[in-house]
Amino acid sequence: MKRAATLCLLLILAATATAGSLRPFDAGSLASIRAAHDGRAFLLVLWSVHCAPCRDELVRVRDAVARRADVAAVFVATDPPAEHADAERLWTTLGMAGSEGWAFADDYLERLRWAIDPNWMGELPRAYLYRADHRREGRSGRLEAADLSTWLDSLANH
Repeated sequence: MKRAATLCLLLILAATATAGSLRPFDAGSLASIRAAHDGRAFLLVLWSVHCAPCRDELVRVRDAVARRADVAAVFVATDPPAEHADAERLWTTLGMAGSEGWAFADDYLERLRWAIDPNWMGELPRAYLYRADHRREGRSGRLEAADLSTWLDSLANH
């Protein structure tokens, strides 16, 4: 009995230690994300530890979407794997642990950018606004609060 309790505690601790961690994003991850959000609108927000405007955007999008049960936010760190510890630290510092987060899992960053959008050249911040039917609109630059609010309000009209 004591052995089972110890095993159970270890499993809980292991799960807790990885809760909120950034998942590895590879060339097939966008298809998995789209499938997980099938029939639901979501924002795909791309960021980096080296992008100062991205920090504000992460928090702004997280807070705006938290008020909407019909919309999800998915955040992808575009830093190379060698910088994942920095991305994890920033993720935690910004209080993002309860959000869906991913991080590029390959040093071949161009391949991962191509998997997201062949026309995206890597500029940040970058966001893709997916409607429930998964038609999307890509935006480079800061996603301002007014633009985000307008897009969220437009979802009710479709």
